[in-house]
Amino acid sequence: MNFAAVGLVVVEIMQLNLLLFCSKLINLSVRGTVDERALSTVEGSRDQRQQAKVDNLTLALESARAIGCQIDDMTLTAVLKEDKNIITQLLVDLLKVCKTACSLHGSRSSII
Repeated sequence: MNFAAVGLVVVEIMQLNLLLFCSKLINLSVRGTVDERALSTVEGSRDQRQQAKVDNLTLALESARAIGCQIDDMTLTAVLKEDKNIITQLLVDLLKVCKTACSLHGSRSSII
């Protein structure tokens, strides 16, 4: 068994789950901002998976900006390099916007 390959697959799954979580938070804040059908789950070559990852992250970052997240200094490159500070900043900002939106709209809906 090639444990390195298995490890890479696990990391990709975790990244996709984080992206889906961010998309759920964005949609909870402003319904319909991210069309989850547009998120790519390509299982092709490494290059195809990398391009899908870039496309998905671009969609998430632009959607986060659209709902008011202060992520002007956040770049796609920093997120792709898995800069923990940048990712934490994105999640905190998303949670703040989500909390504000939910309190304004009286929403008690779940993320899932």
